[in-house]
Amino acid sequence: MKTVRCLVASLLVAVCCLSSPAWSTSVTTDQSDLWWNPTESGWGIQFVQRGSVIFATMFVYDQTKTPFWYSATLVKQAGAFTWSGDLIATTGPYFGTMPFNPSTVTIAKVGTMTWAAQTVETGVLTYNVGSVNVAKNLSRQPIATDDFSGHYGGGLHQTATGCSNSGFNGTRESIGTLNVTQNSNAITLQSFPSTGGSCSYSGTLSQLG
Repeated sequence: MKTVRCLVASLLVAVCCLSSPAWSTSVTTDQSDLWWNPTESGWGIQFVQRGSVIFATMFVYDQTKTPFWYSATLVKQAGAFTWSGDLIATTGPYFGTMPFNPSTVTIAKVGTMTWAAQTVETGVLTYNVGSVNVAKNLSRQPIATDDFSGHYGGGLHQTATGCSNSGFNGTRESIGTLNVTQNSNAITLQSFPSTGGSCSYSGTLSQLG
């Protein structure tokens, strides 16, 4: 049963250590990331979350296919994983202008935007620019695979049930270490609880965002 308990512990620690694309905030799972629709490569949106507020910047194109970008400050709505706010269009001086003249910047509300998180990795973006309404299914955009190789220390949470020796059943917590070896998407975790013993778990790392 020690092997079973260690395996469960290593899996739980793996979840804690290998979930960097979705950190927690004091309000929700962090929405901060690049988001896209994989079938519509060429435009996208970035969220930066601080507490209950998300600042969004979106790059799209107008009717003449000229690049255009919008921003929005989205506030979380009560009782839902939904954020809403005004959609803002900003224009300013040519980026090569020296010095930059902030008095020529214009800021105008052109519509509203709403982000509704469906899972940790997916959500629905809806917004309007005047009378044009848009709805998009989005997911976190992968840029590069993280390398988690290394030696980690922390607490191990172990749960065992159905043991032939009922004394082994129950939940225990102990200090332990975890070694992670990664080669591209192939990853191996080896845990060493302070209570003794060790076990390994190998698999394939999948990553969104």
